[in-house]
Amino acid sequence: VSVPAAFEGDLGRGCQWFSVQGLDDANRPGRVAEALPLFVAEVQRWQALTGVPPAATALVGFSQGGIIALLSNGQSVREAMKVGEGYNAYVSFYPLCGFSRNGAGNFAGEIVQDDLDRPHLVFTGGLDTETPPEDCLKRLKQAADKGKPVQHQRPRLAMGGEIGIGMD
Repeated sequence: VSVPAAFEGDLGRGCQWFSVQGLDDANRPGRVAEALPLFVAEVQRWQALTGVPPAATALVGFSQGGIIALLSNGQSVREAMKVGEGYNAYVSFYPLCGFSRNGAGNFAGEIVQDDLDRPHLVFTGGLDTETPPEDCLKRLKQAADKGKPVQHQRPRLAMGGEIGIGMD
């Protein structure tokens, strides 16, 4: 099931979990934090409709959905959201992996959680300027070095889909 984002896109087409108008590092954590419960509620609604339990669910997100999927793969975030053990696996395409914290207890401040514990595959684009991969590379390597079940792929693509040759 492809879960639709909660809002119409600001840019005239598509959907979004949070507004991109005036988006910056100062207001992004709050917007992501507001979107997370909407995302979780929509996934849970579909699970209830289809009878698919969390253990048989994989969360896959692109861009904003990728940010939210990556953020929600942390025990502390799941406990705060009351989503139980989490999902079987997670995949994030072109997420932003982190930015400065916006106050104590704001889980949206750091996207890659220290208590990430479910398999997570993250794709970033080697040619991407919208969500540059360097931020993810650093955070994902730190998580992997700590034994977290995270894998990273970096095809030579940009968020818009421009194709290069091979993998970085």
